[in-house]
Amino acid sequence: MGQMQDKIITELRRIAEKDARLEFADQPQYANTGTAYIQRGFDTVAELRYGFFDTYCSITFSGTAVAAAGLPDNPPSWRASQGSVTWHSLAYGDGDRVRAMLDVIRSVLAATTAVGRESRALRGYSARQRRDRAANISARFLPQRDDDESPAIDVAGALVVAHVKNGELRVGVDLETADQAVYRIYGDLQVPLRITVQGDTVFEATGP
Repeated sequence: MGQMQDKIITELRRIAEKDARLEFADQPQYANTGTAYIQRGFDTVAELRYGFFDTYCSITFSGTAVAAAGLPDNPPSWRASQGSVTWHSLAYGDGDRVRAMLDVIRSVLAATTAVGRESRALRGYSARQRRDRAANISARFLPQRDDDESPAIDVAGALVVAHVKNGELRVGVDLETADQAVYRIYGDLQVPLRITVQGDTVFEATGP
């Protein structure tokens, strides 16, 4: 039990401190149980409650980082509920399951670190600039699945559709589902629009 406890705690510390650049404060309760606090400064982004026994351990991963990750319930690998994930009866001899647990924790903490960097990068941005950036980062490519469709890019609900037909590049814009919380709507639910070709504006309707 002691060797496996040390090995797993050491790896969790390495993931937090080396991979995610966070701080790992271990607070044992008894020789085989306790809670490790994963922190950025004095802010705790996640907690790891653990119990180590003769042939297995149980680990619960919780906190704001876990809630933000939105991990689904995934029995028998783990159980998720209300911003926490628990690995019950994690057998020391099941290396695949132990590694999978470490990978989940590594992924969640990496995402938390990325969010922290993003937050620092956005200091000084206006609310308008933040909304624009979020819409651009979350844009999705929608590939053509059959001959009745065209490939498109979804940018905050606005669809930019492009396809080749008879040797021509045809481009269309569908604004019907544009997110009104993102776009600077004017008039009768009109979305400001500017189209350029090779850097030259060929169409502009940006409102008053």
